[in-house]
Amino acid sequence: MGVIVGVDVEGESSPPVHERTDGKPLADIVGSWIWYSSVTRLLGLSSISVETLKRLDQSSYVEEDEGLEVWQDPKSLKAALEELKLVIPRIRSTPSLLKEMESGEVSDNFYLDALEMRAYDMGIEDAIGVCEWAAKRGKRVKLTAG
Repeated sequence: MGVIVGVDVEGESSPPVHERTDGKPLADIVGSWIWYSSVTRLLGLSSISVETLKRLDQSSYVEEDEGLEVWQDPKSLKAALEELKLVIPRIRSTPSLLKEMESGEVSDNFYLDALEMRAYDMGIEDAIGVCEWAAKRGKRVKLTAG
């Protein structure tokens, strides 16, 4: 069983938005892709979005970094996810980018079937929905690996 990543809302015990994926597509991105600067440059992600997406609560797996604040403003996380959402169709439509994702540094965490079935898109869209829900209620969010 692999790692899954979701968006948690402060004070909520369950996701406020129906999630259409099992959290693995978001885990591929947040747990792998964004940690390689060559990949984030290739994808054209801003440094602000990369840093926002790296604020991942991994306390289920490792001791937390005392200096890492994982709770964040849902508007900031939403903005990073929206930037990321623009990257997925570009991967799909750019043969050289697709080839690099399949054979490069993140090839172990890039799945063509997830791309073709739009699982990456859905995982990002669902996370954006959670951020929107939280923002309307003035609650913070965090990316959580589970």
